[in-house]
Amino acid sequence: MNGHDTSTSSDCLVSWVRHARAVALWMTASYLVVAPLVFALQGQDGLVAAGIAALVCAAATISAQFTAIWLAGAGQPFHATLIAMLLRMAPPLVFCMAIGFRRGPLTDAGAVFYVIGFYMVTLAVDTWLSVGRISLASLSRKG
Repeated sequence: MNGHDTSTSSDCLVSWVRHARAVALWMTASYLVVAPLVFALQGQDGLVAAGIAALVCAAATISAQFTAIWLAGAGQPFHATLIAMLLRMAPPLVFCMAIGFRRGPLTDAGAVFYVIGFYMVTLAVDTWLSVGRISLASLSRKG
């Protein structure tokens, strides 16, 4: 099997959709947990900054999961891990650099700190999902 047949491709897509939903669910739940405190401390600007930070982290993690699943399905687990790590880290870091260099409402509302917090959530969720995927793959090879 070369990793690109129809059943493997559909399995990869199903796995990615499941992971994307899990990341979206965890990010939404995390945002809803911190939103009342953010609003009380910073008002609407804080909510916008936290929402953008959550969106940046979620999008980076979902794209990293897609890449990891696709490359691992193609039989390239080393490349999958490295490229997924780059895709998970780079967008939040670039976002933080961009708003740090160009000071404005997002910087004033603490978006960098929200990125750090939401990045930790996405890192934990991504690791949990990846370990589950690796465990299932190793079990299927043994059986």
